[in-house]
Amino acid sequence: MREFNGFLDDSARMVLVPSQFFSELLGQIDDLTEMRVTLFTIGFIGQSGDYANCILMQDFVSDSRFMASLGNNPKEANAILQDGLERAVQRGSLLRIAGANTPSQQTYFFLNTPRGRSSAQALQRGELTPSTATAVINAAKEKPNLFALYEANIGALTPMIAETLRDADKNYPAEWVEEAMKIAVQNNIRRWRYVEAILKSWKEEGRHGGDQQNAQEDYRRYVKGKFGQFGKR
Repeated sequence: MREFNGFLDDSARMVLVPSQFFSELLGQIDDLTEMRVTLFTIGFIGQSGDYANCILMQDFVSDSRFMASLGNNPKEANAILQDGLERAVQRGSLLRIAGANTPSQQTYFFLNTPRGRSSAQALQRGELTPSTATAVINAAKEKPNLFALYEANIGALTPMIAETLRDADKNYPAEWVEEAMKIAVQNNIRRWRYVEAILKSWKEEGRHGGDQQNAQEDYRRYVKGKFGQFGKR
């Protein structure tokens, strides 16, 4: 038996597991592979911060440790993976959308949650180009400071927000974005639109940096005047 060294104290990487997994689903699953596949999917999609996202077959296969736990060789592991996914789909914990009408004719797996069901149904109707959890996770790895800063101060990272943050990283200095987020937190207006309004204001009108008096004036006008609208629900 391989010894486990314990969990890291890293709450930023914790994944939420639906309470029904423990109260209902855990007692129903009687197959180890189905359990592994279900937990892997919850963890993978959970890392993206939005349970409307999906996971692809390649996401399972590309995780060498996970695949090694399923079988002694790639062919055996893939067959066992397919069996586990089929069991999870038949049980109803996962939703599978496949066919010629899907983008790139991929097979998409969603968690059977309200947001997952909504995305799966929209994909079936041809109304959605799904966002994979991979895209969001990779985005967070590319820019750990900016993405972690957003999650710590504003909210969960989604594909749309990930793309917005990439644009902000190109258009504004990193210290501007960090300072604008701090202002949003201090004024208790944790919205990206508010942060973006501050950044645009600095770009158009100049940013008051080292002068403490001017900096304080900046803080005051961000909760009044043209910025006051962002404080309203």
